[in-house]
Order: sequence, then structure tokens, then C-alpha cells
Amino acid sequence: MFNVKDFPSKNLQTKQKRVFRTIRLSLIPACNFSCVYCKTENSFNKKYLIRKPVFFINIIQNLKQYIQIQKIHLTGGEPTLYPYLAEIVQKLKELKIPEVSITTNGTLLKSKFNQLYFAGLDSINLSLDAVEDYVLKRMGTKKRFSFYEDIIQIIRNHNINLKINTTVLRGYNHHQILDLLEYFGKRKIVVRFLEYMKMGVSEKLHQERFFGQKEILELIQTKYTIFELPREPHSTSKYWITNEGYQFGIIANHSDPFCYDCDRLRIDSNGNLYGCITQKQGIPFSEKNSEEILNKLLQYKQNFFVGSNNFMYELGG
Repeated sequence: MFNVKDFPSKNLQTKQKRVFRTIRLSLIPACNFSCVYCKTENSFNKKYLIRKPVFFINIIQNLKQYIQIQKIHLTGGEPTLYPYLAEIVQKLKELKIPEVSITTNGTLLKSKFNQLYFAGLDSINLSLDAVEDYVLKRMGTKKRFSFYEDIIQIIRNHNINLKINTTVLRGYNHHQILDLLEYFGKRKIVVRFLEYMKMGVSEKLHQERFFGQKEILELIQTKYTIFELPREPHSTSKYWITNEGYQFGIIANHSDPFCYDCDRLRIDSNGNLYGCITQKQGIPFSEKNSEEILNKLLQYKQNFFVGSNNFMYELGG
């Protein structure tokens, strides 16, 4: 339950009633995968500065004076590469953040899971783009599907909320949609299909690989009757349920954007703040000017997703 004492006395908002409630915090701009939809080169060996948890915690503590933070989502790159991941989860929970979650490719999750569990991690978004090994390899994944089955069982045994994120690319894995829906639907796990975002890629390449919400729904409807569920305010996803009871979501940044009620503030691994993933450059955090910066970022709002030259691993999606 939220405690009113945990929230600031005021919550910054625009005349259009936009507020920040969710923070996406990119802990590290590196990944141990080279997924075809995220970047064109492996950033694992690039030089980058690893910030200690106190760096991020100081920013969050300052922002809590002005915004009612309901969720902090830890991303990367790949957040499990961040050596202080469990420590920062614990410190965020000590700040009484209602929900702390991560998005991960899962490869290092086994070795870190117990630490994250006892630190208070609330939920996990697991990136998984296919059920067949050859498709996973083509997408840039370095593990077999059986590896993910083990990870999923561990998560479920500990009752941590789990969602599967599948980025859909034409010609790569769009033929896996029904297989993913059925595999996870039978296990009462929600799979979310993500449209391929135009982040750091050319218009031509994006058009070639794009497989949108309309096509995803049409493909599912070749086998199932589907029913749309009410959308929660500020949600990135719309959800449906099939006549077999399989629930799934679609994050349709391009064809059905959710920009109009987006409540996300983004922080990159160097402490730069973004009001939108399409913002070309972030604004460096400043304790003295944080309220002014937040007011400026609240104004940065698109009516629809326009893409960006930034790579996904820089801002965590």
C-alpha cells in the first residue's frame, strides 16, 4: 500500500496534466548480446564509467521531493552486468519505492537471483524472442530456449511477477508469435509483443523489418478469437485475451502510440535526464536546478513516436 507520507506534498505537472510517476534508470550502457533490433555492434568491450549506487540514489532522493515515484525500472544495456545491482535494488526499496523491476536478457540472472530476491526486487521483464534455438541465435541470443525455461521456473518458484518481452521482426521471428503465445499462455504467463522501434537504425532497415500491431493481431486471429482488455492509464501496453484464456500484450510505439499519457522519466548511466526516449540529448542532473529541469522535461512530449538516433542500449528502451 502507498503511504501518503512517502510522497512529496506537490507533484510537478504540465497544464496538460502530464506527470512523472515512473523512472527508467539505465545503470550501464553495455550488453553481452548483440540483438539485431537493439544495436549494430557489441558494446560489451567498450569503455564506460561504472557509477556506484550512491550516485543514482542521490538523484532519486532529490527527485522524490518533486514527483511521486511509483515505479523504478532498472535497465541497461543489460542491468545484470552492473556489479552493484542487488545493492541498488535494496537501497531503492529502503527509499520506499513501491515497485522496483528490471528488464534483462536473463543470462546472468541465475547467479544473481537470490541476492535480488532478498534485496526486494518486485518484478522481472525477461527478453525472449523465440522458442526455437535457431531463431534465438539469429536474433542475437547466446542461450538455448531450455536455459530460459530454467530461469522462468526459478522466478515463478519465488512468486516474483514475470512478463516476457518479445521484439518482433519481419523475416526473423514473426513466425514465432503463435508458438510464444501458446507456450506462455498455457503457463499463465503474459507475453508482450513489441514493435521494432526506430532507434539507431535507418528508415529503410526499419521499414524492411517492421511487423506492426495490426499484423500481429491478424496472425493471432488466424487461430484464436481475441477480446481486448481495458487499458490501464499510462501503460505502454494494450492487452488482449484469447478464447483459450491466453493473455498477451502489444507495445505498439509506432502504430498505436501511448505518448498522450506517458509518465516516464528516463535517466541514463551518466545521470542525464530525458523526458522522452526520442529526446536527442539528456539534461545533466543538477541538485540545485532539479525542479527547473523537471519542469522543462515535462514539456518534452510527442504526440506520436518519431524515433531517434540513440541506440536502445543507451536508454534502456
